[in-house]
Amino acid sequence: MAVEWCICEKRHFSELQREAETRGFPTVEQLIEAGLCGTNCQFCVPYVRRMLRTGETSFEVGEGDATPSDSPGGASSSAPSDSPDPTSDLDSPQT
Repeated sequence: MAVEWCICEKRHFSELQREAETRGFPTVEQLIEAGLCGTNCQFCVPYVRRMLRTGETSFEVGEGDATPSDSPGGASSSAPSDSPDPTSDLDSPQT
């Protein structure tokens, strides 16, 4: 399964990449401050960080760039433990 968009803001990474280029935002923090991604669960943060570094817009789960701010004690890179898995309904067959 590919990770290709910000769940909270429903924005595809290619759209975020265009916005970052247009607005001159070199960091994920600037995109977050502008309300373009990472405004709630922050699952996308390590992926957007890698997107800004490499230009890629599709990733396998776990292929994002983790930094100390993405680990416990900083901005979380995944949904809080009491939240449902944001991708769980995507894995279930539709009936």
